[in-house]
Amino acid sequence: MTPPLYTREILHTAMTLAKYPFDAEMPYTAEMRSKTCGSVIQLSLSIDRGKRISGIGMKAQACALGQASAAVLASHIKGRSRSEVDAAGQALSDYLHGKAEHPGAWPDIDMLKSAREYPARRDSVLLPWRATLAALDEGES
Repeated sequence: MTPPLYTREILHTAMTLAKYPFDAEMPYTAEMRSKTCGSVIQLSLSIDRGKRISGIGMKAQACALGQASAAVLASHIKGRSRSEVDAAGQALSDYLHGKAEHPGAWPDIDMLKSAREYPARRDSVLLPWRATLAALDEGES
């Protein structure tokens, strides 16, 4: 039996994204759109002198699962490096696409496991992770 896509935990977590408003004044920004579902993420970041993320803001036009993924990312990103975010996003992608048995060690990532059974939602779940890397790459160039 396929697990429910939208659990109470996902819906609750999606609502917490409001704690991280997009801030155009942050030096690293990106906007990405999912080709699969049309979800859009606008993301802003700041980094400290050690090249670790010190602040994040987002504006998400996405399903509750995409918003929950963005909130999971945002709630645990401070102090992380680009490589840590990249590794976590890759682990999540590998899991969603059936290449791994677990979505990784990022805190609260387990709540996104239901997306594995819904291929049309995978891109929305991965969008915040991709946007974070795009913002960091854009800021470095």
